[in-house]
Amino acid sequence: MTMLNLENKILFSETHKAKFNLEIIMLSMLTIGAIIVFYLQVIENKEGITKFSDNTLTIALILWLIFAIANFNSRIDLEIKDKGIYYRFYPFQSFKRILWENIIECNVQEYNPNKHMRGFGMRIFQKDAILTLQGIYGIHIETKTGAKILVGTLKPKELTNALNQITQQLKK
Repeated sequence: MTMLNLENKILFSETHKAKFNLEIIMLSMLTIGAIIVFYLQVIENKEGITKFSDNTLTIALILWLIFAIANFNSRIDLEIKDKGIYYRFYPFQSFKRILWENIIECNVQEYNPNKHMRGFGMRIFQKDAILTLQGIYGIHIETKTGAKILVGTLKPKELTNALNQITQQLKK
């Protein structure tokens, strides 16, 4: 593929969040339980609630709340531009960019999240990454470095159209 002198126009853009499902309900229940235990032991000074010290419980609750808030606000941002593919799993990741000249293969695929990834979320391996929050479609990218990346999408037709459009531009 030869790279054109393009202005990095956005051809496709998508943002989607996790839908309210069983994982979110369980995370909410665990968060409420952690707050109740913290309140009883640290605020009300009830003894025998946990074997942890007040300081340990406070730190654990703060870390848990940060984790819970981050998960409640998580989303996938995906953009197809003239210069490449941009994606991130917010708030855990800043935008990653893969230039077209570094891509060997790129297509929209159907996948089974329970079989391929054991659920939804972000999975990072040595070179590979899977980012998905809902749905059964994703853009599969294979780079010259051997990395394989799958980013979930809820708009497979629009994404396929954008990829076809960029393929036509790069062939010129």
